[in-house]
Amino acid sequence: MRLREALVTLSAAIISSALHGAPLDKNKVADDAKWVVHLDFDAFRVSKLGSYLTDNLLQPKLEAAESAKKLKLSVSFRNISSITAYGVGYEKNGEGVMLIQTTANVKDDLDALAGLNALAETDDREFKVVQQEPFLLYSMDDELFIAPRIEKTVVVAKSKKQIANAREVLLGKAANLTASKAFSEFPTGPDAFFFVGMAEGLTDNIPIPPQAKVLKETRGGRLVIGEKAENLFVNVVFRGKSAEACTNVSQVLQGLVALAKIMPQQNEDVTALANSAQIGTKDQNVMLTLQLPISKAINKINEHHNIEP
Repeated sequence: MRLREALVTLSAAIISSALHGAPLDKNKVADDAKWVVHLDFDAFRVSKLGSYLTDNLLQPKLEAAESAKKLKLSVSFRNISSITAYGVGYEKNGEGVMLIQTTANVKDDLDALAGLNALAETDDREFKVVQQEPFLLYSMDDELFIAPRIEKTVVVAKSKKQIANAREVLLGKAANLTASKAFSEFPTGPDAFFFVGMAEGLTDNIPIPPQAKVLKETRGGRLVIGEKAENLFVNVVFRGKSAEACTNVSQVLQGLVALAKIMPQQNEDVTALANSAQIGTKDQNVMLTLQLPISKAINKINEHHNIEP
C-alpha cells in the first residue's frame, strides 16, 4: 500500500465528511478572512439527508477502503463535529486554513502514516514529523502541513506560516472575525448545516462571465444549505454595493426564475426549483431561497451512485 493511498483515505475521512457540528465560531477565524466555509457535521448526521448519506454512502465507502482497514484509522464519518475553512484572498493558490473538530485520535492516525512512510522501500511522497515545539507538526513534502493538537483543533494548511498564524488566532493572541464587519451585514439565515460566506472583493479578482456581470454590483454574499420539514433548501444572499445595485440584482434573479418556468422541454426538477423560488430584499441584501423535496434529492444521489433504494 502506497503512502499516497493511505493519506487520501485519511483525508477523505476528514474532509469529505465535513457537512454539519457546532455553528460557525467566529473566535476561531482570522479577522482578515475574505471567505469562510463551515460544515457542521453533527447536525448533518441527524438530518434526513445527512443520515441517509452517512449510513448508505459515506461510511460504507470508508469501511470498504483497504488502506483504512490496514491502518485502522480512528477518524470516521461519525466522530467529526465540524470543519471550518477560511482564506485571506480568492486567488487559486491563495492562503487558506482548515480547522477540524473531531473526537478521533488524529495524532495516532498521522503517526501511523509517518510509520508507513518510514517502512516503505519506495514512494514518491515523504510524510514525516517536521517539528515538536512549540507545537507538533507533520508535513507531506513540505507542501501540506498538519498540526493535530492546537487548542483541541486539527489545523491543516499549505505552509508553516499559515499554521502558525491560525494558531495565534486559536490562542486568542491575534484578532478574530468577531472584530470584523466583513460578514456581519447579512441578515440572520435559517438553521443550516452548510455555510459559505464571501466578503468584499469577491468580484475584484475572479473573472465574471458576461451573463453574470450583475455580480459586479455586489460586494459579498452568503449561501447556506439545510433542511426544513420535508424539504432541502438553499438560501443565497447577495450584498449590493448600493440600493440601485440591489434592485438590479433582484430584477435579474426574478428574470432568471421566470425564464426557467417557461422554458420548453425544461427538466422537471429545474421547473420545480423555479416554482419554489422566493426572492426578497432587505437593507441592500437580495435574498433567494430554493427548495427541493428531500426524497427527490436522495433519489438523484441514488441514481448518480447506482444505489438501490
